[in-house]
Amino acid sequence: MRVCWLVIMLLLWFAVPVAAVVPVNADSIAEAQEYGKTKANRPLDEFFQPWTVYEEKSEKLDETGEHVYVYTPFLLLASDARDKTLNTQPIRQADAEKILTDYNGYVIFGVVVYGGTPDFADKLIVSVKQGTKTVKAYSDNRPSKAEKASWSPEQSPVYVCNSYFYFRSKDIAIDKPLVLQISAAGKQDRRFYFDLARYK
Repeated sequence: MRVCWLVIMLLLWFAVPVAAVVPVNADSIAEAQEYGKTKANRPLDEFFQPWTVYEEKSEKLDETGEHVYVYTPFLLLASDARDKTLNTQPIRQADAEKILTDYNGYVIFGVVVYGGTPDFADKLIVSVKQGTKTVKAYSDNRPSKAEKASWSPEQSPVYVCNSYFYFRSKDIAIDKPLVLQISAAGKQDRRFYFDLARYK
């Protein structure tokens, strides 16, 4: 067990640009896993609330408003613990080590946006703007088609796209505010303001 913790701590010491938000250590790993366990049965929007930013012109700060989650190492571990708790699986330190290794070097945003057709997400371009510098997403994971939103009216359907966009942490100044910008043909840019330094 001591060897496992030593490996985790060495990994975190040498390879945590993704964790520049808040340093990762044994205490924060335990805290994240506890957050995931104790809040596993809460609604998802409540679970993610501390890491959620709504679009700057959003009129409603609920599921109908476009929003983005920033997946810090804390939230990655908490989400894993939540999933495992809901599926009655054990939460292990080895899982934390694998997650931190797999996502090392990336800043990840979970994006929830709405459009008028199932294929609207094909046209999305996501970038980070800091000062005069603009960085496009390094990679993404998005569905082939958006789904009809649960709250969407029958006569004028609205489609929701849940996607993940990955930026290399070496391309972003973690200690400075940034704007996540989403562009799509025929629609004004969506803008989400983040101060990454304040997130667990």
